[in-house]
Amino acid sequence: MKTIINKTSIFFHSIITVCIFSAFGVAQNTISIDVGDGTIDVLYNSDVDIGGFQFTVEGATVTGTSGGDAAANGFTVTCNSTLCLGFSFSGAIIPPGSGTLVIVSADITGDVSLTGIVFSDAAGNALDFTFDSGSEEPDYIVEVSNYAFTPDHLDIAAGETVEWVNLVGFHNVDGSTDTYPDNPESFYNGSASNDLWSYSFTFTVAGNYDYECTPHAPSMAGTITVGSGGCTDDMACNHDADADFDDGSCLNNDCAGVCGGSTEVDECGVCGGPGATGECGCDGIAEGTCDCVGNV
Repeated sequence: MKTIINKTSIFFHSIITVCIFSAFGVAQNTISIDVGDGTIDVLYNSDVDIGGFQFTVEGATVTGTSGGDAAANGFTVTCNSTLCLGFSFSGAIIPPGSGTLVIVSADITGDVSLTGIVFSDAAGNALDFTFDSGSEEPDYIVEVSNYAFTPDHLDIAAGETVEWVNLVGFHNVDGSTDTYPDNPESFYNGSASNDLWSYSFTFTVAGNYDYECTPHAPSMAGTITVGSGGCTDDMACNHDADADFDDGSCLNNDCAGVCGGSTEVDECGVCGGPGATGECGCDGIAEGTCDCVGNV
């Protein structure tokens, strides 16, 4: 079950007070983002009038805002390093439609998303809005906290998505091929952070993966197996036609025809033979005319 972290707040302004209360229900309106170089375009799609809004930016440090339909409709937009608030002194609204709500300037530090989203109409009544990340829900969630990844191992199929959610602490996810050269693909969410970040990666190449939290390695580490491993060499006696990747388990028949057996051909060419013996050497052993102690 996905862990969701919600942030709510009540804010006051010296001239007007805008109270936005969170409501539960199925939202028909969405807010999304388009991340650029140092900017985050906050996009909206709404079938109702918008009278106020607030959201928290994850994965970035906000440095300012500009433009968008908020400014075009006379809204005042203020932000601290993470929380942005938009409202109108005159009770103006942003009419139904879609477009850019506001452009946020920020120092991007990780995987950017919006949380703590609340919208109101001009009367302060709550509106249902959801964040559209542009991707489907993850197939698996790994909680990051208490110096551990939980769970620390996953068996998944190629094409499935894993999302890491940092609940507390100074952590990151490093499965880069710089750190783990044997990983079939590289995944890395950047430097460790105390933010309540989330990071998603879709695994498309089968194989075994290792990853770690850089400041707490090697004790804080995890593994992921994508697909099923087996012997992919069709010349091997234990070839597995259903294997997604080769796990190094291929075997050959020994001279006695046993798959993975240890019986070897001796120096005289005899499978499982004793080798050259006494005065007979190799002569007569295969034919049984030498008793293997040197007597013919």
